[in-house]
Amino acid sequence: MRVVVFVVLFLPLVAVGQRDHIVSFRDKLVVTSVLNTKSESFDFTSSTDQSLEYSTADITGFGFGVDYKWLTFEFTKRLSSKGSDEVYGHTENFGIGFGFTMPKWYFRNFFEIYSGYHLTNPDFIDFNYLDSTGGYPYRPDISSVRYYASWNWVFNDENYSSMASLWQLERQEKSAGSWVAGGTYSYGSAIGDSAFIPAIQKPNFEQASNWREVSSRSIAANVGYQYTFVLSDSRKWFLHIGLTPGLGMNWSNAFDESEDDYVDLPTRAVFLTEGRFIVGYNGDQWYFGVSSIGYSSFAAGAEVSPVSNFNSYNRLYLGYRFTLPKKVEESLNIIGL
Repeated sequence: MRVVVFVVLFLPLVAVGQRDHIVSFRDKLVVTSVLNTKSESFDFTSSTDQSLEYSTADITGFGFGVDYKWLTFEFTKRLSSKGSDEVYGHTENFGIGFGFTMPKWYFRNFFEIYSGYHLTNPDFIDFNYLDSTGGYPYRPDISSVRYYASWNWVFNDENYSSMASLWQLERQEKSAGSWVAGGTYSYGSAIGDSAFIPAIQKPNFEQASNWREVSSRSIAANVGYQYTFVLSDSRKWFLHIGLTPGLGMNWSNAFDESEDDYVDLPTRAVFLTEGRFIVGYNGDQWYFGVSSIGYSSFAAGAEVSPVSNFNSYNRLYLGYRFTLPKKVEESLNIIGL
């Protein structure tokens, strides 16, 4: 309720002027069917700059999204993928995300829980491990929690629409881009029943050799650029690219089995980055496309997870815009929608 009140009060401060070459569908109920894949990975770095990485199997999910005015929501459920489970091991996942998207600014956040990881470089255990077993070293005991939130201001909202590329709440009919700037918050943790580092590699990862739990918090200021290319005379086909890097600080700790206690790690500079690639068709009622969005966190010189990690979201979508009955629209106006 507090969020709704905040947004309603904030709307007058972001009144939109004349927006050339942008068609709005914000008064339509936008319903989308989604087929997506996503994954999560984290790594440790040795004193000799070797990287030991754990990753989930790719999660394939099917679901739906609902977008209306400034609110966006999407939910997907995991599909069975026994073929990949035999090679990478089974990964369970729960995830949810939503956002508020205005012409001048947008807010996005997601929450993910994963359980079941595999070691991506099996040669760290045995040079013939993959050939002899037919699969990667699997750790069903490892689970992780990840929360990521970002808020960005759009400087050229008169000619560029972030809603047109992300959620098709608008359509941009002339190629244009914009600088964006804002802030990002990231939280991540991973935990296992035993140490993350295999026994044979402990001498090479001395600091992290006995860690079986780590947690990390980061906050950063980010500045980036986004651009949408309009590809056809109909102005309905588009290609979108964007990169929004951020620089900030990170605070982390770990549970060390040898000391049977938590240890605080040095405060470090951290890089948080969002990258986008989207191509699609944005018609008057139907729309479809493919999007790929990645979120990465990296702290130089850190033998800690999940300071250095990567989340990937690849999305195939098909949607339709509905006109709401007048009574329903009036009811939604009461809560600021």
